[in-house]
Amino acid sequence: MNIIYYIIACLEIILLYIVANILGESLSRLPSCIQYVYVYYKNGYNIANENENENENEKYKKWPPLPVFLGMLIAGIIMANIPGNLVKDIPISWSKIIRKAALVVILTRAGLSLDVNALKALGMSTLRLASIPCICEATIAAIFTNILTSIPLPFCFCLGFILAAVSPAVVVPSLLSLQEQGYGVVKGIPTMILAAASLDDVIAICGLG
Repeated sequence: MNIIYYIIACLEIILLYIVANILGESLSRLPSCIQYVYVYYKNGYNIANENENENENEKYKKWPPLPVFLGMLIAGIIMANIPGNLVKDIPISWSKIIRKAALVVILTRAGLSLDVNALKALGMSTLRLASIPCICEATIAAIFTNILTSIPLPFCFCLGFILAAVSPAVVVPSLLSLQEQGYGVVKGIPTMILAAASLDDVIAICGLG
């Protein structure tokens, strides 16, 4: 019986993964699709002049894609709340392991993409970028939380560091994509931001603890 239960849980994870990826990729391309429809509608789409329409479309700046994680988040909400709850058999202990594994993979990808020489040259800038915004955001959030809610100040700082923490799941894939396209590589900007984001999380975790 336990074997069947675990097989069902694995199938639900695979189903969730497939749906999340499909919905994430679809939503990320939604702005481009809307742009094409807008351009063709504005200029009067004509099948006979398709090349002319393509050239006209290239004159417009390409709209930025939506984050893939937005579609994945929506997929999780849908899968967990539709009638029957298709992911109800996934054990909570598995969810914890999957979250930790995802964080390890993301931070490992960030570490593998760092340029050591650029990091040495931008060491102090990286330290300032990681510490100053995080500490300032956490302090301001803690002060306003204490004023507005009268929550004890230590708990306000816990909330502040939670809000100030950088999300590696958002920053790392975006920076790696920009790095692959060559943006800022010469000046070491992707390396500096990747290192600062990781260090920012360490500071936030220490402040939360």
